[in-house]
Amino acid sequence: MVKPYRNSMPRRERIILGCKANSEKNISELARQHETNRQFVYEQQKKVKEVLECNFDIRPQQTPSLVLSDEMLEKMVFGCMVICKGSTEDTQEFLEQVVGGHMSTGKISSIINRIAEKAEQFNRSIPLGQIKAGAHDEIFQVI
Repeated sequence: MVKPYRNSMPRRERIILGCKANSEKNISELARQHETNRQFVYEQQKKVKEVLECNFDIRPQQTPSLVLSDEMLEKMVFGCMVICKGSTEDTQEFLEQVVGGHMSTGKISSIINRIAEKAEQFNRSIPLGQIKAGAHDEIFQVI
């Protein structure tokens, strides 16, 4: 028996074939039943799946995730305390609301102290001896 050219299959049959391929597991059997090859069955399966996912929103929800390593938590504490000028309590509240976990005051203080030590080491490593003039943008007054 000569297999019909796969594009000669009527549209309705191709849709039914794609639906069957999405609901059944045996692609080889479907190809035999419809007198076509497995590749064609897979193509119809993919087309029907795309339409279903688009119109029925059956895609698995891909929730963005964030890896909460110690380094990432330190960056969050730094951001809350130094960049946003928050208090320890503000930082604790932020972590509870966003991360869903509690961090003690002592842990936050040790992170900030460790970051301050790194900043101090960096500041000391910058040679300032060749600077002749400064461009200060604030005036400090003693009253």
